[in-house]
Amino acid sequence: MLDTIPGIRTDLVEVRLDYFPDVESLEPAFLKEFRDRLILTIRDPSEGGKNNVDTKKKEQFLRTAIEDGFLVDVEISNLNSMSLDYSNQILSRHYLGEDPTYEELESLVKEYGNKCRFLKIALRRNENSARKLISLLNRHHNLVVMEVDGDPASRIVYSLLGSKLIYCHVGEKTSPGQISCQDAARIFGLLEKLK
Repeated sequence: MLDTIPGIRTDLVEVRLDYFPDVESLEPAFLKEFRDRLILTIRDPSEGGKNNVDTKKKEQFLRTAIEDGFLVDVEISNLNSMSLDYSNQILSRHYLGEDPTYEELESLVKEYGNKCRFLKIALRRNENSARKLISLLNRHHNLVVMEVDGDPASRIVYSLLGSKLIYCHVGEKTSPGQISCQDAARIFGLLEKLK
């Protein structure tokens, strides 16, 4: 789908399953032919998601998806209530109502950074958030960082500084700071011309 938009090339597409009204009725098999291109995510409203999904049903869906070879994104706060093999997956921590210290973020990276493919950290923008995220990127290799309500172009900047993924949108933002895929492609096109 995204490869048909002029100027857009994507490596992965996140499918936000919490936007489906009845995610419990879905089976990962219906997306199986695209499994090497998708990130499957089911977020709770407290994590910026759209709909509540029963924890046991979410766990079963994600477990099946992982067994079928999908890349999934799991919020760290759910790890204690779910038994999943997340060793080659994305673990996320969204700080939507709090401002963690840099030491707390370092502790998070030390605890989970080597246990997953990518560790995603999303902060609310404030006077220190960029400094914290840049410091983390300078010290660690498999991070995805963002300010959920920051300037959309900051996601490009973080990727240039080492953030491994950029979350863009193709129409409806799933967080206020997302950049559109078209704008991201335009910026990367300009950067490519500067080489």
